[in-house]
Amino acid sequence: QNMLFSKQLMDSLSDGKYNSIFTTNNFHLFRASLYAKRAGLKSQGIGSKTAFYYWPNAMIREYIAVVVMNRKRHSIVVG
Repeated sequence: QNMLFSKQLMDSLSDGKYNSIFTTNNFHLFRASLYAKRAGLKSQGIGSKTAFYYWPNAMIREYIAVVVMNRKRHSIVVG
C-alpha cells in the first residue's frame, strides 16, 4: 500500500519520469521488489544487513509470505 501511494505521489509530481529507490532488510528485498513491480514502480531496492542469528527465521517467514502472496499460481502448479 505504501508503494502504491508513493507511486501515485511521484506520478503526480513528475509525470511518470522518475527513478526511485526503496530500502528494507536484505532478507525482505525480494518480496519488496515484487510489491514494487506489482504497484508499477520503476524502482531499485537496497537491503540493509541482518544479524546472522535471525536469518533462519526470516527466510522461513519470507518463503511463506511469497507462497501466500502468489497462492493462486502455486496452487495451480502444485495441483
